[in-house]
Amino acid sequence: MDVKNPTMHRALALLVLCTMVMAACSSDGQDTGSGSTSPILIGWVGPLSAGAVSEGQEMLAASQIAVDQVNAAGGVLGRPLELVIRDTMADPETGAEAMKDLIDNEGVVAVIGEVHSGVAMSEIEIAHERGVPFLVSEAWSDEVTAAGYDEVFRIAPANSQIYENVSAWIAGAGFGEVSIIVEDTGWGSNVTSVIETTFGGASINYTVLRVDPENIDIPAVVADLGPADLIMVLISTDTAYPLISAICDEQLAPTSDTALYIGAGPGVVGSLWDQVGDCGQYAIAEDLVPTKTQWNDLAAGLVEEMAASGLTTAIGGFAGFDSVWLMADAIERAGSTDSGDIIAALAATEFIGARGQYSFGSERGDWRFHHFLGAPLTIIQYLEVGQTPDEAAILSPDEWATIRDQQFYTP
Repeated sequence: MDVKNPTMHRALALLVLCTMVMAACSSDGQDTGSGSTSPILIGWVGPLSAGAVSEGQEMLAASQIAVDQVNAAGGVLGRPLELVIRDTMADPETGAEAMKDLIDNEGVVAVIGEVHSGVAMSEIEIAHERGVPFLVSEAWSDEVTAAGYDEVFRIAPANSQIYENVSAWIAGAGFGEVSIIVEDTGWGSNVTSVIETTFGGASINYTVLRVDPENIDIPAVVADLGPADLIMVLISTDTAYPLISAICDEQLAPTSDTALYIGAGPGVVGSLWDQVGDCGQYAIAEDLVPTKTQWNDLAAGLVEEMAASGLTTAIGGFAGFDSVWLMADAIERAGSTDSGDIIAALAATEFIGARGQYSFGSERGDWRFHHFLGAPLTIIQYLEVGQTPDEAAILSPDEWATIRDQQFYTP
């Protein structure tokens, strides 16, 4: 699966013609040892029954599509891939136990997935202790890769990548009074720290309301909101939706005077409109996948296949899909299912996935280590009810913006 291998390019061309899938397998890769034809087991972890359920389910569906594509292309090392799935329930202890079970009992050779940063932080410890590669798909906290573990890689954007840019756009758009409602978790604390640094330098007045994402006292939060020209809801779980609806019902935002920003997954996953209805119109969010004009064949094929199952493809879907392909590519190039060989291959990744060209940072010291530094980011606004993220207006960056006459729109 080396993208520089001519054999792979011939296979890619065939699959694009036949199945609209860009994929390939090397003809000379050998599994060191047994030469087994049994499945290569990859662990999958993420929230399926609590927390960011919508995103977890989307991520799993896309991961399975990628597995099916890999297997249709001949598998890896001549063997099929198989996901071993664990629901981590947005709970760090459950996540740690899931990792132990996958590695110690199921015998997976690597693990992919996770959405919640707090859960990922417990999971990376198990991966590190056992020396098993873990590709984190959708947990954003800087600390996930700042830990500096050789076994841990991440394709999700880091909080610093996202919210330094978001905060700079907010400052440039002229907002002066901002109310931030943020989940009281490690991820939320990290986000707040990044935003506060930028806001302080831009002389933006702001207030921070921290909430338990699984037990939000919505009337109290709404009552505590003071005058603002921007309300930011930074909650990574589906519990963000009732709060957003309440803010809208109270006519606090979005209005002609106050914009609404929905951060993290809830702002872009397919359940947004089902959950908040017309309240999503004029909401602003970050989107972390390529714009539609930048889609390659792999991205277009993923979106089409997800749509055939009635699913919208947002960051969770793209991340789940690419995680499988990246791990398959690493195992193929390693020529082995040995953990050390896979880790070394991941570190040397040069692979074109649905989100673009992947490689990982190599310098230790902060969140950039083993992190996908080229993660795409746009700031979007839904101008019509029911728009998907790829249909929404693009506010930033300037080179992709579809709104140029003003910074954003209000009702």
